[in-house]
Amino acid sequence: MTILGIAEATVASLVRAVTDPAHDRDAVAERFARATWTGIAEPGDRLAGLVVGAVGAEQALAALIADREGGALRQLVSACDGGLAGLGIDERDLDDAVARWAPRISQADALRALRQAARFAVQLVVPGDPDWPASSAISPSTPPSHSGFADVATHWLTSIAVWRSWVHARRPATAST
Repeated sequence: MTILGIAEATVASLVRAVTDPAHDRDAVAERFARATWTGIAEPGDRLAGLVVGAVGAEQALAALIADREGGALRQLVSACDGGLAGLGIDERDLDDAVARWAPRISQADALRALRQAARFAVQLVVPGDPDWPASSAISPSTPPSHSGFADVATHWLTSIAVWRSWVHARRPATAST
């Protein structure tokens, strides 16, 4: 069995090393796709956030892999309630985004990013995880500057995922903090 064309066991071991070792196949696949999106879309890419939010990271990425011209992705997103217009996506903007994203799709890069994250004890945090910031701390168009993440440095990509590493040990709370 595979996840986006890569052996499921390979993906599972890498994803579980940077998330939760108890994640099932679906949780692993979604996190792998979200981690891959962090290397495809630019930080703060509104369209990537809308597309992933509408159809899911794994489905959106699978559609892009299957058709790098974007037809499969456009069809998938158009099938959502309200279609492209209902999501606030202009067809030309989606075409431009696909033209940016498609050349960046790389299984090797995605696997390398997960290996490096595990090597340096970086954690992947996605919406729904206990460490994901409160909704008031984030928005798809305005990335936080550490909002919701005390003592961490983050790489922000709209609401798709956050790579997080501890920059120093947590200190006990004091009366002045």
